[in-house]
Amino acid sequence: MALPPNIPGPSLGVAVALELAVIILAVETVVIGGHVALAVSSQRYLNSPEIMRRVNRAAGTVMIGTGAAALAAR
Repeated sequence: MALPPNIPGPSLGVAVALELAVIILAVETVVIGGHVALAVSSQRYLNSPEIMRRVNRAAGTVMIGTGAAALAAR
């Protein structure tokens, strides 16, 4: 685990390291839990063939645009 530069790694005590680990785990649980909740709530909406067609077209357009931008940047 890489620590931010303002946290002294080698002199970090066990209690402080454990505290940081608990905080990071709590934040990750909330963030990933939010992603799961969003996925579950949008599952019924995204099962529609028309919506999936639109999502696929939008994703394809983004990919083509990214390729064109990369080509133009050369």
